[in-house]
Amino acid sequence: MIKIEKKHYKNFYEIFKEIGSYTFFLSALDGVVKGELYSDDPIHPSYALMLTADLNYLVGDFSSEEVKQELFLLSQSEDFLMHTGFIFNERHKDLVADIFKEHTYGFTHRSNYQLKVSGFMPYETDLDMQIIMITPENIKEFTSYDNYQEVYDECMFYWNEYPPQSKIRFANIMVKDNLIIGYCYICGASISENSAELGIETFEGFKRKGYGALLSRKTVKDLIALNYELFNWHCHTSNIGSSKTAEKVGFTFKEESYLAWYKKILD
Repeated sequence: MIKIEKKHYKNFYEIFKEIGSYTFFLSALDGVVKGELYSDDPIHPSYALMLTADLNYLVGDFSSEEVKQELFLLSQSEDFLMHTGFIFNERHKDLVADIFKEHTYGFTHRSNYQLKVSGFMPYETDLDMQIIMITPENIKEFTSYDNYQEVYDECMFYWNEYPPQSKIRFANIMVKDNLIIGYCYICGASISENSAELGIETFEGFKRKGYGALLSRKTVKDLIALNYELFNWHCHTSNIGSSKTAEKVGFTFKEESYLAWYKKILD
């Protein structure tokens, strides 16, 4: 296994197609956000592992005993985060469990929904809620609002990964009095795919009221104005609420992948 130089990243788009369209990952492959790519060959890879600040992405044929050992040793090195997750194709579930053993847990299906500009149909709503765009420059104006810290932590994680000139360093929050009801942020943008990915959260007490769909539509409209053409939405397949919200906005099911959480040091 070797660490791949960025000049060879262009040779890896094909092999990573088996996990579908993860926009933050594509940003790493595009060279926009930080990532470390490992494989057996920079030109004709038979397997590949991309490490990012968000998740790790594992594809190809990594079934040989030598590669399995190399992957485990890498997972115990300083290059790996203490806690992270693996995204991979479902057919590798048993293999991933065998390689990382008790260091992996919480295996679950992930669903990807996609929306093209041509399929987006915004409509008026009678929900009387205020939606405000926040950015790194104005987010601290909402410090006194309930749920601020969670919004701040999630947004700043992605904003700090992307360069200052990035178009996606914003989010939309829905507020009522001194309370943040929910927010929609962008958790990835890909140059190669001209896509952006939405992250959405509605806080307890305000779920199942249409607020998530309203926030998502507003954010998609903002992204269309920035000339993005494709939008991704990932959620656990068991998260019916998230799936239904995506479909209300116009997203359609595209593909499934698999997730396993990872911890370097065992309890």
